[in-house]
Amino acid sequence: MLLYQKDARLAQNSFILHNNLGVEYFRRGRFSEAELEFQKSLQICDHYATARNNLGAIYERQGKLQHAITEYQKAIDVNDYGLAYSNLGSIYLRMSRLDEAIEVFKKGLKIYPQYVEIHFQLGLAYFQKGYLKEAKKVWEKTLLLDSNYLPAKKALSVLE
Repeated sequence: MLLYQKDARLAQNSFILHNNLGVEYFRRGRFSEAELEFQKSLQICDHYATARNNLGAIYERQGKLQHAITEYQKAIDVNDYGLAYSNLGSIYLRMSRLDEAIEVFKKGLKIYPQYVEIHFQLGLAYFQKGYLKEAKKVWEKTLLLDSNYLPAKKALSVLE
């Protein structure tokens, strides 16, 4: 982290360094400092999808779900950022906005068909809607992509 702190001071206009410093703060639980670094990154380059997604993660952690949704959607709009599809759909799942979650996950899978977490979460959305056959099919596909993916194994065991 010290390296990023020093480099961010030396190269104040590096949106990547500010984002990376924010990630290091985030990993250490220093969320307010992380938020500031992600915001600095976006002040320099407002279309940096990674920082948008990371700022969304901060807002989600703070319980500011609408702000998180906005940032995740911007990350998708700017660069079809894969993790943002997973994060946005996950928020919709938590909010029981299942149709929106399914739509986000399906869009994400059109671009990232091998993205294991998006497959798994799509299965969760189907499961919560009561579409058990669809959930099973998606979770089986998840295990084809990663045979050791424990959440999908556990989810399928619930259906059996």
